[in-house]
Amino acid sequence: MTATTGTLAGAGAPPRLVSLFRAELERARSRRSLPWLTVVAVVAVVSVATLMWFNTAHVTADDMAAASVRYVADQQQYHDRCMADPSIPEDQRVFVCGQPASAGDLGNAIWYLPHAPFSQSDLEGLLAFGGGVGMLVCLMLAATTGGADWGARTIGLLLSWEPRRTRVLLVRLVVVIAVGVLVEVLVVGLALGLGILIGESHYLEPAMAAAVGDSAYQPVDPADAAQLAVRWIPLAALAAAGSFAMAMLTRSTGWAVGATIGFVAVVESVVQGLWAWGSQWLIQTNISAWLQGGIPKRVDRRAAEQSVGGMPGAGPSDGETEAALGPGYIFISDTRALATLAGLVIVLSLASWASFRFRDVE
Repeated sequence: MTATTGTLAGAGAPPRLVSLFRAELERARSRRSLPWLTVVAVVAVVSVATLMWFNTAHVTADDMAAASVRYVADQQQYHDRCMADPSIPEDQRVFVCGQPASAGDLGNAIWYLPHAPFSQSDLEGLLAFGGGVGMLVCLMLAATTGGADWGARTIGLLLSWEPRRTRVLLVRLVVVIAVGVLVEVLVVGLALGLGILIGESHYLEPAMAAAVGDSAYQPVDPADAAQLAVRWIPLAALAAAGSFAMAMLTRSTGWAVGATIGFVAVVESVVQGLWAWGSQWLIQTNISAWLQGGIPKRVDRRAAEQSVGGMPGAGPSDGETEAALGPGYIFISDTRALATLAGLVIVLSLASWASFRFRDVE
């Protein structure tokens, strides 16, 4: 028997805090799920970025001119067929068919490009994919960490080495959060880097972007994209902490993952459809509010649908207040959203601590 095994068997005084951290870090590093899930996440992000690379292109003024010619020709053909349609009364054809398309309508001509330019919205989509995949990996790793010892029935061996259960739980929680944050930084950082690389190669020339006038095709802004990427980091920490707490509470990796995904996918969908007021507290709602910097939310089903900030859920306009949203609407700020998510994780963590602290481990 090695010295390490002998120590774990309970020989000598309880370990120092540094030793406990070192042991948990080594356990986390040695788990096969860590490299495999990280590789899967990286491959997924690279695959999506590769598809975006081959489906976008650098668009010049000449490209837009050619697209405008195709657009005008297509619309002229439609206009001529419409004007010649015998089913339309002659005195109504001008009203029904409208005027032929103009070559200066670049906002519609851009749809006739062989490949669209890579824009800020595309980069945000890539970041959303990378951040979501990273969070899923954090959830899986944390659940595995929390449930592995229960499944293998080795938790008693760990406590024979360090009997102070609260310390064990806190150290493991800190390590799980640290590992989750590192994975999320890697995945989201990769998505950000690849997105900026594509954006610097496949962009719509600034003069053409101004002529198109559609914000969906504006060039990539690395500073704004970096701010969005950073917002995924606290979400990853909360996902890791919540998943670990669920695994410690249920004492099962499978139950932790199934309960978490099932709640978000099934229970929240039911609440979203049936209980408008309660939907403001849902995990999905608050994640959206945090990532978007705040969103308006309808909490009364009797309230009329209205457009806020361009479209429901698009975020507040400058100077917009909750009073301006109209009856039946509230504004969920990003600060409130993060506090709600953190509160949920804290409650879950306290429940898992009470279960671990006072229940028999066998």
